[in-house]
Amino acid sequence: MIGHANIEGALASCGQPQIGREIDLTRQQLDRLGPIYKGMNHIHKPQDISGAHYAGSTCRLSFGEVEPKRYIIVDYATADGYSVRSVPLPVPPLVTVDGRLTRAGFESAHTKPADVPWSDCDVRCRYSYKLSEKAVLNHDLARAPFRDALTLKVEEIGEPDRGVRAPAVVAAKTL
Repeated sequence: MIGHANIEGALASCGQPQIGREIDLTRQQLDRLGPIYKGMNHIHKPQDISGAHYAGSTCRLSFGEVEPKRYIIVDYATADGYSVRSVPLPVPPLVTVDGRLTRAGFESAHTKPADVPWSDCDVRCRYSYKLSEKAVLNHDLARAPFRDALTLKVEEIGEPDRGVRAPAVVAAKTL
């Protein structure tokens, strides 16, 4: 059986349980199919749950997906009816780094696995700063920690930190 649905208790790549968003199959519903292979897709994170197997995606589809990727081989020539073998795929993690750039330097948080060097990652660095300080900040400080990354995508987020001279003009709806 192959399906495209959520299984109750399955986790998305970010660790969020799949609850109440779409069709959720339960263990009891899957058990009614008997002792057959149950291959599912729809969730990018590989996992075996309730007698079914999510192969997961074979590539990273969004930043924040850092779990191992795989494909599945199903062998039907076994005494038990079938066997499932998971084969790892070497796919670089897509790491999101959120940070703040100030005159004192760059501070960040990220989801990179500790045992994976930046040189094995595709990185999106998203950092904020005060717009009034843009010209005096060293924006290279936000890029420097990730200079060895496979790819680096940088998103600067300037935060307005000064009042406007004419708030009524800013708020006015005009053509």
